[in-house]
Amino acid sequence: MGCGKVGRRKLLQTSTEYKFDSFWWRSSLTKEDLFWAQNNLVKGPDGKCAFERRPEFTREYEEWVHFVGPTLPKDWLHRVRFKYDEVHPWVLVELDELYDFRQKFEEAQRERDPEIAPHVRFRRLAPENDAVALGFILECGPLFQDDMTRKPIVWIDLNDFWRKHARYVAVVRLYETLDDCEKLRNAVVDIAERRQILDAAGPAGLGMIPHSHKNQPFARLVNFWQLEEYTMLDQDGDPMLDHQVLRDHAREIICAELMLQTFQGIYPGWKELDEKEGMGFRPTRVVTSLWAAMWDMFGLDTWRGYGWRSCRICPKYFYPLQINSECCNPEHQALWSKRQYAKKRREAEKLKASKRRRQTKKHP
Repeated sequence: MGCGKVGRRKLLQTSTEYKFDSFWWRSSLTKEDLFWAQNNLVKGPDGKCAFERRPEFTREYEEWVHFVGPTLPKDWLHRVRFKYDEVHPWVLVELDELYDFRQKFEEAQRERDPEIAPHVRFRRLAPENDAVALGFILECGPLFQDDMTRKPIVWIDLNDFWRKHARYVAVVRLYETLDDCEKLRNAVVDIAERRQILDAAGPAGLGMIPHSHKNQPFARLVNFWQLEEYTMLDQDGDPMLDHQVLRDHAREIICAELMLQTFQGIYPGWKELDEKEGMGFRPTRVVTSLWAAMWDMFGLDTWRGYGWRSCRICPKYFYPLQINSECCNPEHQALWSKRQYAKKRREAEKLKASKRRRQTKKHP
């Protein structure tokens, strides 16, 4: 039986009426720390950062021990380690205050500014920039955290951070381009070309989901095609796979990834009711990683119909006020409409000119 608008609204209210545990740690990094990272950890044209060019710089081998002292060292020389075969460093940070990421998610909805929420902020990060990664950790915290002591000092692997970022962006991009056949095809081809790299960023490869049997942890939900099949042309020079086929394929990939990335980070739980409500208990969800929470927020965005868009004039992300909104504010929308109108007129003029030239050739 289908779920209409009223039924869907009731189901949504039931499932989100009570907030799940949504507190996570921010780091104690400062603006001065980010300035240091910008000057020392961002790689130059030669693929090395200033920290790697220091005379005393060495890479650690596999026997490197993750030593954590009782206090955070002030000198960044003792807070950065590069493993022998890795591109990005491990960074020692102290986790500080808790914040409510669900509150940020709801604020983003109210303000119609998706970049307030961690999952969109993560999407917007400039890839492979370690200073940018630390900025995210300052505002939103690490993707995972196992030490539950007060203000723990932890090593964060920025190699893993960027692997997961690449996978997240690749899958989310599928959703962002669902309505544009050519952009969607490019997004699917990008995943097909980088499957091996992207698969390394999760508990299982893309298209896999948790298996219902304990002895078989994962099952394949989505079968990927050969790269050539995504770009194959028919006898008229048009792609063999039409838009609807690509859309269905992309949605299967997104659905599988949502199931895979949340099954180990969000668990069912129970909480006691406020005494004003009664003496019973209510169901809740316990979040054990920011990584799983971001996938959850992404999924809720798509469900609620709040899917974000990128402004056609500036790079800002926004939640559209109307279904046909293409820009983040009325001024940009008006400018975009004028440009589109001018573009259509130019194309119409070119078409007319082409017809006139063909007619002149036929009747000189």
